Amino acid sequence: MKTLAYLRVSDDPLEMLSQKQTILAFAQTQPLEVSRFIAIRSERRNGKQETKVDQLLQLLDYGDTFVVSSLSDIGHTIGQIVTTFDTLICYGIRFIAISDAIDSAQQDDDLSTKATLSICQKLAKMERELISRRTKQGLARAVANGKRLGRPKGSFGKSRLDSRRREIKKLLALGVSKASIAKITGVSQSAVSYYIKFRQLA
Repeated sequence: MKTLAYLRVSDDPLEMLSQKQTILAFAQTQPLEVSRFIAIRSERRNGKQETKVDQLLQLLDYGDTFVVSSLSDIGHTIGQIVTTFDTLICYGIRFIAISDAIDSAQQDDDLSTKATLSICQKLAKMERELISRRTKQGLARAVANGKRLGRPKGSFGKSRLDSRRREIKKLLALGVSKASIAKITGVSQSAVSYYIKFRQLA
């Protein structure tokens, strides 16, 4: 098992140094030895934007520890932060956010951690609702202006998983979980679930 420390990418090298010093100082007070510091920028692969969560899951394994100086380091929005946190926890990865006093290994006993996560989840829900409202308003304006929306009925857009369709069907037949298929194919679990549902693979 390893401990990876994440540094938020910044144009200011002093800011990244400050994150690193915070993590190292914390590690000295804990039974933690940082195996590696990582800083991730968004990438495009095969014409698709690869999310930060996808990239992290390629570096982390079950039982590993992931450390950040602050929750805000892992996303630009509350939704991104909660999604990253929830995904890593689902994969059995210990998550530590130092300045927010969050340690998923102590989540059951730490009331402050529970309260923080509850607030984040509520804010994420509010953010999704606001985005949905703005999207619906935009679509309504487009329709009012005579624009036709959506694909023809019964059609599907291309997916990066199309090339692995047979492999996914075989894994499902063997009883492999969607979470494991996501890790094998290098995409998020939600992407796998969506693909399986709309391609009617299960």
